[in-house]
This record gives sequence, structure tokens and C-alpha cells, in this order.
Amino acid sequence: MMGFQSAPEQLFYDFCLEDHVPPDHMLRRIDPELMIRMLIVGYCFAIRSERRLCEEMHLNLAYRWFL
Repeated sequence: MMGFQSAPEQLFYDFCLEDHVPPDHMLRRIDPELMIRMLIVGYCFAIRSERRLCEEMHLNLAYRWFL
């Protein structure tokens, strides 16, 4: 004998991350593209310290242009 399976009322649901992360959350202010570009510069020019990397970003115009 075969049983009858009822389909769930809703197969998919709407979920929006924007609705669940508060507008004043700290991570909303961080630009991931900027962070990745900084890491690329640090890797290419062998800058191992994040503190030194931030200092170099302020001093070197080529780095600032890339960012």
C-alpha cells in the first residue's frame, strides 16, 4: 500500500540579511573591498604587520590610489 504524503504549505521562505543586521552594527561600517585591497598590498610588498600596513597606507600615495 502506498501512503499519501501531504506537501508542506511553504517550500521556501524569504530571508533577507538586511532585515536581521541592525543598522548601527559595527560590521556595516567596514568595507570588505578596502580590507581585501589592503591585504593585497601587504602581501605584494611583504608588509607583515597590520599596524605598519595602516601607516604605509597613510604615507604612500600609490597605495592610497590603489585603495
